[in-house]
Amino acid sequence: AMRRRGAPAAEAAPMAGEGTYSKMADMEDGKSSMLSTVANAVKAVVGAGILSLSWAFHYSTMGPGLAFTAAMGLLAAVNFFYLGLCSELTGQDSYSKIWACTFGKHWAWLPELATFLFCLISNVAYLIIIGDYLPRGLEGLGLSSPWLQHRQYSIVLVSALLLPLNFLRDLSFLGYTSIIGTAGALYTTGVLLATSADRGVHASDWQWFDMRFGLFVMIPSVTFAFNGHFNAPALYCQLAQRSPARWKMVTTLAFSVCFCITVICGASGYLMFGSALARPGRSNVLTAPELQGKPEIMAAYLATALAVAFSIPLYGQSVVSSFEALCRLAPGKYRNLLALAHVLAIVGLSMVFSDLGLVNAINGAICACLLMFVFPSLMYLNVDKGKTRGRFVPILSISTGLFVGVLGVATSVLLAIGVDLA
Repeated sequence: AMRRRGAPAAEAAPMAGEGTYSKMADMEDGKSSMLSTVANAVKAVVGAGILSLSWAFHYSTMGPGLAFTAAMGLLAAVNFFYLGLCSELTGQDSYSKIWACTFGKHWAWLPELATFLFCLISNVAYLIIIGDYLPRGLEGLGLSSPWLQHRQYSIVLVSALLLPLNFLRDLSFLGYTSIIGTAGALYTTGVLLATSADRGVHASDWQWFDMRFGLFVMIPSVTFAFNGHFNAPALYCQLAQRSPARWKMVTTLAFSVCFCITVICGASGYLMFGSALARPGRSNVLTAPELQGKPEIMAAYLATALAVAFSIPLYGQSVVSSFEALCRLAPGKYRNLLALAHVLAIVGLSMVFSDLGLVNAINGAICACLLMFVFPSLMYLNVDKGKTRGRFVPILSISTGLFVGVLGVATSVLLAIGVDLA
């Protein structure tokens, strides 16, 4: 959660009839260079998931963790590419418009529900991060007042300060805060890599290979780390001289960078701390006692807390819009009341749940699998109609998303009630 992860905005998409497609060739060419589009794609993907990857690797061990990071990253990249192709074939520039164009009004509630849950759970995760990081960061600045060191007080304080932003209609000015988050993600990755290299490969009791049921906790967690697909159609439309070939290059480069970041964050923390990551309150890798008091870690705390704080109103806007669509409410009529209810809900949930890894795993299993693997492949199968290659990969993607989602929820619940899956 180093930045706003391209919160899925619930666009008011016109529900066209099924098969009513326009041509991307009729639309104005984009202005973004390939390098700029790659950078924007990386910015959309890298986020909250990297903080709990080391914890996830503990439940899979190193070998399976690396293997499934590669597999989920590849599948995520394929579906990111599919969304660009769907944009090309339908002429639509957003995720929800492509869905509306392919499946019509009858099934519009499916992505709306996934978006609602994804953004709501993400905001709970962001407040958990604030509760973990803000007290530690302020202590590093010498602000060690007892009430500032209490996670619940920090959550309430930040939520109260952000409350006015939740009632604004236009939050586009907050989009620039994503740069802080991306910089924070890269900085955290560098800190973990440098610290791990300094401590060496024998710093903990990590294991190379041991098949465990915890693998199905790890897979949704790493899936969540590759999420950013809601932005893919818009990025494709913004690409200069866009074509499937150029989009394939963008996808390959962007996900190669994301894969490197994901592997570094997962493997380095697991190498340093091993089974200690399973202890209460340790799923967020930067909360390890061994890292406390270091100036570079204090900087990471404050930068991360700032970035995720400004992400909350952006995701909150998507929560409200999706709820309006699901309940068929007049847009804007109850927006302020719904915005307030959203803030109260996420504050309450973040008080009850403090395990970032578990929250990310559940979000990955329930929502990210649908938004990343299932829905994009369904849209691609519906739009493509045999125009390009076979159906094996999208069907595999749909099956994988459903399988990982169901088992991920089951194992996360078992973990939450105290079952040892390691």
